[in-house]
Amino acid sequence: MPSLKLPHNKVARLLLNIAFIVGWYALSGMTMDFLVEITRLSNPEYKAFGVIHTVIDFLLIVIPIAIVTKFIWFKKSRITTSMDD
Repeated sequence: MPSLKLPHNKVARLLLNIAFIVGWYALSGMTMDFLVEITRLSNPEYKAFGVIHTVIDFLLIVIPIAIVTKFIWFKKSRITTSMDD
């Protein structure tokens, strides 16, 4: 299976990283709103979900962004590396 070809240009990598962060932030916001709505309907004591909501929201946003950023910027972290890189 061929590996994902990323641009060698640092500006292109930066733009790709920024686009991913903005897109992921929007997608995670919609996902978190959906999860909160489900929890609000099934949990009559919604206020107890406040701390858990904050932790899940933080993890849902930060962990994928950190993993993809590392994948984009650092060669050794890529899943498959070839001798050509």
